[in-house]
Amino acid sequence: MRYSKALEFVKAEYRKNVDTVSDGFIKELTGVADILEEMGYSMEYRLTAILRNILRDTGAKPDEILGYSSMDVLEAVQLLNRSMDCDLYKYISDIKNNMLAMPVKLAEHLYNLRCAIGKSKQEIDALIEESQKYYTKCAKETKFYEPILKARMKLKH
Repeated sequence: MRYSKALEFVKAEYRKNVDTVSDGFIKELTGVADILEEMGYSMEYRLTAILRNILRDTGAKPDEILGYSSMDVLEAVQLLNRSMDCDLYKYISDIKNNMLAMPVKLAEHLYNLRCAIGKSKQEIDALIEESQKYYTKCAKETKFYEPILKARMKLKH
């Protein structure tokens, strides 16, 4: 129940605060949440996944997020809201030790790898490089390691 209410909140916030909201963006939010569910992660992870960009992208406030989740989810969402000028290495270092944020970020990366087919060679090469440089190390000793490697290998062919 909380998940569906939170998803409706997310959709409404994007509709009123972002110039163009495509169904593809909502599909990406729920796609990441679905990966977490398939891998056995709890509702808190799925909530974090669908709320992860809302502070950065909309006028939503932290107390609104608390209405659909918990303080742990809010803290993870705040960590996941990377500013565009933030170095990716620092960003990954900051979220690495958060029990909710890191699996959500790895699920997002896995989703991006799986959905990269059809992108330009340059975009795919950049995604593979980012994967090798940052995400593979973080994924080691997690449920995401093998799926990330497999998805990356599919892109190389």
